[in-house]
Amino acid sequence: DLHSFPTRRSSDLESLKKQSQLKNYIHRGMGIIAIPILLFLPVAKINFQIHNKINRQLYQQFYAPLPANFIAPTTKPDAIFEQALTSYTNRNYSFALKLFRSIMPQSYNYQLAQFYSGICNMEQNRMEAALVHFGNIDQNSLFYAHLNWHKSLCYIKLGIVKEATPLLSELKKSNNAYSTKAEELLTKIKNNF
Repeated sequence: DLHSFPTRRSSDLESLKKQSQLKNYIHRGMGIIAIPILLFLPVAKINFQIHNKINRQLYQQFYAPLPANFIAPTTKPDAIFEQALTSYTNRNYSFALKLFRSIMPQSYNYQLAQFYSGICNMEQNRMEAALVHFGNIDQNSLFYAHLNWHKSLCYIKLGIVKEATPLLSELKKSNNAYSTKAEELLTKIKNNF
């Protein structure tokens, strides 16, 4: 046992040296990996800020709230819907939204109320909420082009350009009020991203 003590001690020292070398290699390796990551982060942040600024500019350039009479209901609207439209026209979007949201799904004006609810949310810079309301609208509605145009603008403002592009492409191909604008916006997206 006494004879094995120096051997054990030297083997323990060798093991500690190897562990220390291994730690040094790991630390150097982590440094080699960390340096590119640390260099990449500011570039990624700048790139994100640039795209975010471009998204905001495109949104501001192409967004305008629709007038309350952009599409006439085919039946006489009820009192709540009329009051909501009046609030919308007066740019009282919070109150208009409250009224539009009170319109029941069974109501003939529900689809339009959902659309205006989306616009009210856009006016209050709540794009996610706008998209929820737009999602409640039948894709075969009379105002399908208006719906897709505003959905694409929400996606652009949120920085989800890949969701906006197919909607804009569809608008560009169809003959509607947004065909030219959709083509122009697609060109700007292509040139900036």
